[in-house]
Amino acid sequence: MKRLTFSKLALISAAFAACQVASAAPLHEVIQMGNRPGFENGLPMAINNKNFVVGNSYTNTINSPWLFSEATGLQGLGFDGFHEFYMRDINSSQRMSGFSKGWQSAVRGQAGSMSEWGDLNGYAKTEAWGLNDAGAMVGWATTANALERATRFNVNFTHTLLPVLDISKNSRARRVNYAGFAVGSSDDKAVLWTANNTLVNLHAMLPGAVKSFATDINEAGWVTGYVQNGSGASKGFRFNFETGISLFDPIEEDEYVVPRAINLHGNTVGMTRRTEFAGQVEAFINMGGVNSISLNSLIDANSGWFLSEAMDINDNGYIVGRGTFQGIDTTYMLKPVPEPASIMAIGVGLGYLSRRTRPRQSRLDARSAK
Repeated sequence: MKRLTFSKLALISAAFAACQVASAAPLHEVIQMGNRPGFENGLPMAINNKNFVVGNSYTNTINSPWLFSEATGLQGLGFDGFHEFYMRDINSSQRMSGFSKGWQSAVRGQAGSMSEWGDLNGYAKTEAWGLNDAGAMVGWATTANALERATRFNVNFTHTLLPVLDISKNSRARRVNYAGFAVGSSDDKAVLWTANNTLVNLHAMLPGAVKSFATDINEAGWVTGYVQNGSGASKGFRFNFETGISLFDPIEEDEYVVPRAINLHGNTVGMTRRTEFAGQVEAFINMGGVNSISLNSLIDANSGWFLSEAMDINDNGYIVGRGTFQGIDTTYMLKPVPEPASIMAIGVGLGYLSRRTRPRQSRLDARSAK
């Protein structure tokens, strides 16, 4: 049997020491973002790789958008009142996408300054959702008789109606990456649009699918979403052109899962619930395998928090969503711990061990190991 050298033993020992330190503490620190003053409810929509979060606080009658960072806290964007902006995404330059209820129009801009897309011939209103780092957006346009059509909003304030499976049925584009690949749904079927607007029918690749929805795409071209069968239960899915479709389950004993976002490492977050308890939802993370785990298992059990939904995850592993703190509805940011130096020590040591003790993993598993 080949012997390990002293240097290798030292490396592995250091890694296990780091593991022991890390395991003594929760894997994520919960940061309360809160809501705008006077608003009881809130929902973070997206977090960029600089850890800036965009979201909305709302009541039954009005919405107020906000921007959050650890340095500045939660601040309004200055768009309260008639125009009533709803923010949906944020890129690395802190530019945001969304729509204005007052203008009935897709918007793009920064805090204090928003530009609308204007009228589209034959369409009563437009909504922008996904925004990439080049400034291009995707969303949909709605006709006067409420038919929605997936739309690409170009940087130069032009637009492109995207091809769909059935032009007489609703379609929506949800997210877009820097390469211009976008995802969404057409007639309740998951689809992908390439950069040249070629439609890829993901629904046709999903076994037993009655309905399916693609919700996010990362910069490597990995897509996530969910598929529903005839009973209404659902599974999550991942897709890329190299490996095709793979499915994953909700949290154990739950039957319904809605993935919201996928980061560059293949980690997917969203919410999951049991079908018979429609109002009881729980935030989850899936790191590339079949099984999903509750985000509540990754925080201090005595923290007073219950994390009900995860809306987005960035490439740093920060997660944003909503939940309750001491029984009060609020919004949260999960900050990974240990610090990166400890993670590196763990990764190097365990990476060496994995090469010695198990066969090479598939590309999907390797991407998902974070």
